[in-house]
Amino acid sequence: MPADTTRFWLTLADWGASPNHLVYSTNAGMNWVTPGITLPDDLALDQHVSLAGDGAGNIYAVFPYSQDIMMRRVRYPAQVQANKDPLRLVSAGAGSAAGPRANVMVQPTNNRVWVFTRESFIPSQNVRYHYTDNGGVSWIQGVADPTFADQVRIGSMPYVNGQPALIVLYLGSSLGFKYYLWNGTAFEEKPDAQIYAGSLGFDRAFTHNVLSGDFFHLIFENGDRLYHCWKQYNGGVGAWHQAIIDSTPFSTGTTGWEPASAARNNELILFYRKRTSSDTTSGQILCRVWSQAQQAWSEPQLVSAASTNGSNHWPNCAMSIPSTCSTIPVLWSSVDQSDHANIYCSRIVLPPTGPCCTGTRGNVDGVGITDVSDLSALVAYITGATQYVGCREAANVNGLGIIDLSDLSMLLSYLTGVGSALPACP
Repeated sequence: MPADTTRFWLTLADWGASPNHLVYSTNAGMNWVTPGITLPDDLALDQHVSLAGDGAGNIYAVFPYSQDIMMRRVRYPAQVQANKDPLRLVSAGAGSAAGPRANVMVQPTNNRVWVFTRESFIPSQNVRYHYTDNGGVSWIQGVADPTFADQVRIGSMPYVNGQPALIVLYLGSSLGFKYYLWNGTAFEEKPDAQIYAGSLGFDRAFTHNVLSGDFFHLIFENGDRLYHCWKQYNGGVGAWHQAIIDSTPFSTGTTGWEPASAARNNELILFYRKRTSSDTTSGQILCRVWSQAQQAWSEPQLVSAASTNGSNHWPNCAMSIPSTCSTIPVLWSSVDQSDHANIYCSRIVLPPTGPCCTGTRGNVDGVGITDVSDLSALVAYITGATQYVGCREAANVNGLGIIDLSDLSMLLSYLTGVGSALPACP
């Protein structure tokens, strides 16, 4: 919740006699409450559920229900069944084979709720938009992208000036990824709408986000590689930057990398799954941080480090993190040795925003005290293993010239007790 950075909600495809479809934490993920809130009326929630919240703390859940798309608003504080509004119909299904899917977003400038829907093998239904200003009592609907494609995957987010952007992946098509931006009356294809051209086959896992209001980021899987495309809006013109974040020699399948992302000011926090061996259960959850200022990624940090973590899948997090947050909760699924599927939560510690060097230099990663982790971070930067450094002012340990071997030497001397005190921050 924007006004309270310790409150988080998670939706689960739970079922049975006493399901919990919406659980929450009031202490930034340290503990979770399972209040028995159900989203559909028949207790069984489809796993293809999408969740969003508005500035007042109201929760909006959108999910397939038979062949329809339904929405449930759970009003703040969203902690008990009595907080639920009636179930609302967003879109009636087009047929038994349609397999409708949807995602939801809230426009930050006016709290308008947007739902985007698609239907498999029915090109005329791909892709439609629906928005409501009254909690789903009534909807305005239209065609967002007449794809004429049987198989697409979709995402949405607030982009320039908070306007909705629709992201479309055309499976098995040379169109690859495109985006469309709302201009007040329709979704418009800008000159830079083609984010990535080329067929990705049926690799379908991707995440998208926006930094500083107009820096668009898309991260997606393409076989054994994890790709990153990004650019500043610039009126919808210009070329996209493209790079490979990570790769693996092991087969990943059609949803192997499973990326998710959170935005914090000009930083993008990426969580993803990576196979570490030919064993299909060897996936680990990793975290990297992108600095928009440095145009670089940090080294990966292991998230799924618990001894009980087995086959790890589908990391997830809040799409946007307030700048005051220095701990980022991440959740993922893990199957233990008893073949029990569990949901885990961990918290990634990041340097606070604003001036990162306080007191004395040397706290290279910007987290905690100056210690061996800072030495490792500085070695990685100087040797070229990464172009990312948590705090550049602190990494310039001796305060002279550029960050180089002399800084590494001073930090090593300090940590081993043979050197003098570190210089003060600028």
